[in-house]
Amino acid sequence: MHANVYGEWLRADRLAEAVQAIEDDERRQAEAKRQRVNPREYNGNSVIQSFNEQADIAQLLEQAGYRRRGKKWLSPSSHSGIPGIVQFEGGRVFCHHTSDPLYDPHGVDAFEVFARLWHGGDRRKAVAALRREVAA
Repeated sequence: MHANVYGEWLRADRLAEAVQAIEDDERRQAEAKRQRVNPREYNGNSVIQSFNEQADIAQLLEQAGYRRRGKKWLSPSSHSGIPGIVQFEGGRVFCHHTSDPLYDPHGVDAFEVFARLWHGGDRRKAVAALRREVAA
């Protein structure tokens, strides 16, 4: 047997119970986290996929204050006045300016535009917002 910092004897059965309680709590938290992250609705359709199929990226950009300049878009936070966002067919945009929230070396889809511009890039919050919208 070993003593704790107070000089009290530690019981192995109590330690095992404490460890088991901690492990159970960690498992519950991990499961709750997995359920929150899952972007599937009850009918099995992905919230993200559904949003990408229905959303109009041009409309999202306009609502966020981006302005169309020919075939490109100008960020509302642009300091140079040079439009740096290109919209591709197939529902993706690519941003050339690293200071813009839409910058990604691979481009972004409509859901990512929504998540970055309305939810600070927090995909969980964006999915939750879309679920609330569907439920309403």
